[in-house]
Amino acid sequence: MLFRQLETFAAVVRYHSFAKAAEACYVTQSAVSQQVKQLEQFLGIELLQRQGRRFELTQSGELVARRAEAILSQVQELRSEIELIKNGVQKLRLGYLNRYEGWELESAMAAMNRRHPELELSAIAMTHEELYEKVREHSLDIIVSDQRRALSDQFVNRPLFVGYDFVELSEGSPLAHKTELTVRDLDGLTCILLCPKERESEEIAYYTGTLNFRCRFIVAATLQEARMLVAGNRGFLPVEERSAQARTSGVIRRIPLVEKGEFLRHRYFAFWPKRYRSALTEEFASILSDLFKEG
Repeated sequence: MLFRQLETFAAVVRYHSFAKAAEACYVTQSAVSQQVKQLEQFLGIELLQRQGRRFELTQSGELVARRAEAILSQVQELRSEIELIKNGVQKLRLGYLNRYEGWELESAMAAMNRRHPELELSAIAMTHEELYEKVREHSLDIIVSDQRRALSDQFVNRPLFVGYDFVELSEGSPLAHKTELTVRDLDGLTCILLCPKERESEEIAYYTGTLNFRCRFIVAATLQEARMLVAGNRGFLPVEERSAQARTSGVIRRIPLVEKGEFLRHRYFAFWPKRYRSALTEEFASILSDLFKEG
């Protein structure tokens, strides 16, 4: 019973809402209120200062909230370890951004396999939003992706590298001779988005709302398909590169994307929820971080 009360209280604090905590815990809002009151009675302290529908944590409430999250995380680790014992198979499920091309993930996977030959490793490439959804629902253990929202204190956010923004164009494009491009240079052109068709609206919203692209958009399911469209001069492809040096290969030109003479950049992280952290995710993230430092 005490564990359930701690779990409910932690949800109230995490979402700062009794209603959202009720949804997350699959109970009624009145049940959430009752659980919090019972926890206060058990501990003999006031956890929340209520002001109508609003509330603030007391000093004791802040302490209990921190300890509750730590306890929940430990219990989740215990459940995971028990599942491993029951199933006899250890798994690590990795998700990574579908535009990523580096060697580091492959090397990290190989290193984990050498250390843990019995470990069942899997990796899947997805869009940013798909990765975020999957790791939140614990369909993935750890993801490698760019930062598109404020970092959450509910996640471990391990910085990996800074990606410099480039645009890939066909050698037949009128912009192919440029040494650098701005977002405004791309106005009215066709931008190739790397995503499933059903995720197109999400990606368009990011590129238009956050990056301020004023383009037409088409989608490609894979990086290879996207590059074929670039080669055929069907549009341009936004990409990131760890190096600030432009590269060209054959018919495709890779040109820096800048603003006021400065490179546009994206930060990349390894993310995983604190409540689902495990020794395996920590170890893999450390290996990956070291590889990016070497590169």
